[in-house]
Amino acid sequence: FKDYSRRSQTFVALDDNTCLQLVMRFARIGALKEAEELFKKAQDANTSSPLLAKAAMALATAYGARQMEQRASYYEKLAKTA
Repeated sequence: FKDYSRRSQTFVALDDNTCLQLVMRFARIGALKEAEELFKKAQDANTSSPLLAKAAMALATAYGARQMEQRASYYEKLAKTA
């Protein structure tokens, strides 16, 4: 993914649903930095995908499991408003 991310400025970017699916997968494996980067890209694109709430909840769960309650709370709120 890092290689794709580096090249993505010159190649076609991933669509919003693919980004959000990657967010959920990255959150499950603990790659939270990458998950947050993709989530922010999807959020900046003003996507109305139903996956936005699921991705936010996946991040909330991942941060909660790491006792990072402030980040978990932030993403829980986003999940409820998405």
